[in-house]
Amino acid sequence: MKITTKIYIILLASIMLSFSVNAQQKIGYLVADQLITELPGFKSANTQLEALAVQLKKQLTDTENKIREKVKDAEGKAPSLSPAQIKSIQDDLAKDQQALYADEQRYKQDLVKKEQELLDPIYTKVRTAIEAVAKANGYSYILEGSSLMFAVEGDDVSSLVKRELGL
Repeated sequence: MKITTKIYIILLASIMLSFSVNAQQKIGYLVADQLITELPGFKSANTQLEALAVQLKKQLTDTENKIREKVKDAEGKAPSLSPAQIKSIQDDLAKDQQALYADEQRYKQDLVKKEQELLDPIYTKVRTAIEAVAKANGYSYILEGSSLMFAVEGDDVSSLVKRELGL
C-alpha cells in the first residue's frame, strides 16, 4: 500500500513538474513530518499522548490480571463445584472478557480522540503557514517532500515555513 502511494505521489509530482515547465509555475517542497516534530507544541502533545497510552495500557493489564486470578481460582475450585456453579463461573468470566474487549476498544477510541484534539491545531497551524509561504513567494504548488526522489535544493521551502512558524 505504501509503495503504491509513493508511486502515485512520484507520478503526480512528475506530472506537476512537467506542467511547471510548460506553464512556468513555481513548485516547492518540504518534509512536513520533520517540520512538525520541531514544533514545541508537538513535543508536548506527544508526551501527553504517550502518558495517556501508558495509563490506559496499565488499566487493561490490571483488568487482565484480575481475570487471570479469577480463572486460576476457578480452576482450583472446579473439582468441588457442581456443573451449575461451573457454568455460572464460565458465564461470569465470559462477561469479564467481553468487558475487557469493550474497554480496549473504548481506550483506543479515547486515544485517537485525544490525538486529534492535541494534534489537529498543530497541523492546522503548519498548513496555514505553508499556505502563507506559498502566497507570499509565488508558489503554485508545495509538495510533501518525503517521497520525492529528486528535487532542486532551491525549491525546499522548509526554512521559509519555519520562519513563518517562528522556529
